[in-house]
Amino acid sequence: MNTTKYKKVEILKIIHSTTWEMNQLEKLEFENCGLVITGDFLIIVTDDIKNRTTTGKIYKMIDIDGYKTYDLND
Repeated sequence: MNTTKYKKVEILKIIHSTTWEMNQLEKLEFENCGLVITGDFLIIVTDDIKNRTTTGKIYKMIDIDGYKTYDLND
């Protein structure tokens, strides 16, 4: 899997309401991360160099309202 790296990624995640209320949006931010869109999923990959670990967060596209990326060179 080829991951594009970004300085920061912002995601607007839909919080689905179970009552008559309108759905809400939650803004999530990830720094120094990768972003992959595959099929119906958006995957955020972050590296923790200090602890030598990689963490992936997987979101269903139906739960994502939008996203914004920031170039590493900014």
